[in-house]
Amino acid sequence: AEGASYRTLLSRARSEAAQQLLTVTRMDVTTIAHSLGYADSSGFSHAFRRWSGKAPIEWRAAGRN
Repeated sequence: AEGASYRTLLSRARSEAAQQLLTVTRMDVTTIAHSLGYADSSGFSHAFRRWSGKAPIEWRAAGRN
């Protein structure tokens, strides 16, 4: 209905889930990456930086301050 592709919707969902998991849990980055369907933390970290402009660890640290 929005005209968004499956890939775009998946990326949005992963971005929102990643931000929430980094903010409200103590899960390590590798576990979060695997839970979101990434084969390793490197691919997840690159995607997260593309979404947010920050590395996952930087995002987590900013949320705790």
